[in-house]
Amino acid sequence: MDQPEVTPKVLRSFGFLMGGVLSVVTLVFAYKELPKVASVLAVIASCFILFALVAPSMLKKVYSGWMKFGEVVGSFNAKLILGFMFLSVFSVFHFFLILLRKDFLKRKLNPSAESYWEKREIKDVSVERYEKQY
Repeated sequence: MDQPEVTPKVLRSFGFLMGGVLSVVTLVFAYKELPKVASVLAVIASCFILFALVAPSMLKKVYSGWMKFGEVVGSFNAKLILGFMFLSVFSVFHFFLILLRKDFLKRKLNPSAESYWEKREIKDVSVERYEKQY
């Protein structure tokens, strides 16, 4: 996937976002009375915010690593969600077709049939038909 250009503005935004989210997580851990975890997260959040303010270019490696991690997680999630949708939607649809005894693909074999060929209806072959295809 093509990455947008990493500008100082993007890095600054990333630093503020990570610092803000980590600050909220710090407050949650402080509320749960886990001071060691909260203090470590507070230091990390402060570093993100400080680098975003003073030197956003220092966040470039962290940003690129985070984006690569996001691509891996996104790829996994996409496969998981699409697989779940396929299994749930198409399996349920297939189950109902079996219950209703529908065979849209005409896969049922007929031993008495001479051929499985289906005659097509011949449509109009005029030039006007090709001018307005849709």
